[in-house]
Amino acid sequence: MHCQEVDMEHWARREHYLHFAKEVNCTCCLTANVDITRLLRRTKAAGLRFYTAFLYCVAKVVNAHDEFKLSYRWQEDKLILWDEVVPSHIVFHEDSETFTRICSAWDTDFTVFYNACEQDLAAGKALRGYSVSAVPENIFDVSCIPWLHYTAMSLHIPENWIYLAPIITWGKYMDNGGHILLPLTMQIHHAAADGFHIARFFREVEETAQNLTF
Repeated sequence: MHCQEVDMEHWARREHYLHFAKEVNCTCCLTANVDITRLLRRTKAAGLRFYTAFLYCVAKVVNAHDEFKLSYRWQEDKLILWDEVVPSHIVFHEDSETFTRICSAWDTDFTVFYNACEQDLAAGKALRGYSVSAVPENIFDVSCIPWLHYTAMSLHIPENWIYLAPIITWGKYMDNGGHILLPLTMQIHHAAADGFHIARFFREVEETAQNLTF
């Protein structure tokens, strides 16, 4: 994993970052329905898991934009931009009604990502506890609530904590007049992104899901 320090003096977002990171510490959280009709139909026909295919769509869009690949290093007071970020997601354990956090490597090749992620999910079933031992620094967070089609959600992060990685959640999909809609949420620190960037994320995830081939 490679990264570089953001050149604050020449960064177009410098003043916005400083305002929301140092003066008004806050996050943005938006939920919208995305149309997954075609992706769901194609994954079922191919015998693939929808979750993993949709995770690929999300990770592809996240990695396409610098605002979603930022980290703040407290010890050094430095803003870091990663070359790529990887999804930190979860395996749910039905027997204990708990979960274990796992990470899956990012790859632009759908088949490579899908197969590796499926192996991670299978291995995660044998794990217990909150997290695997080695979690890389270049992550973004993903969770899924497949039991509920929700309309809004929010996670509360301490006000003195500058956490810049996206936190992405989706819920149970539903049929709306022949269109299968899935509630998707992005929560991100306002220092890293604005409503424009979040709206683009939703639009591009939907487009990626509609056009994904495998």
